[in-house]
Amino acid sequence: MAFGASIIKVWQCYELDGSGVFGDWLNEIGKVAAQLQTNTPQDLGLTVCTLKNAPHHWLPKVEEDIIECHVIHIDRYENVVVNLTQEQFESYRKGRGFRIQFMRDEELSQISTHFYNVHEGQKLCRFNSTGFLEIGINRGKAASLFGFKLFRENHFIYSSIKIFFQ
Repeated sequence: MAFGASIIKVWQCYELDGSGVFGDWLNEIGKVAAQLQTNTPQDLGLTVCTLKNAPHHWLPKVEEDIIECHVIHIDRYENVVVNLTQEQFESYRKGRGFRIQFMRDEELSQISTHFYNVHEGQKLCRFNSTGFLEIGINRGKAASLFGFKLFRENHFIYSSIKIFFQ
């Protein structure tokens, strides 16, 4: 999500073999990350590779006064991230009011900056650290409450979230 569709090159830093443990991999990746602060991947002799499962980001469907978004991620706290960035939202919004409608006729009409902007148990939407719109509940599990579920390993049932502009 951090790179969006702009991934240009990927380098293999370290490969965990069958006998290794995750801690070993994490330690090696930490060393490479530290070296990349002052060196290029080429300087370190890293191999350019192709992602086996490259991220795929669908664009939101835009109509005159409606944007239809889809879930692209559910984090470990069950916050729901959709495929709409703050930049896209503001360019479509054009200063107008809005309401975000999702599962079970739930609606939001304000953007919060932090979870503590609402009381415990209340729903909110905000733009997360990667710039994508996120729906959550302060100290709650939005994905479970609103019916967003994992379908199979690494696949979601992509649910529609609509934003209406007034």
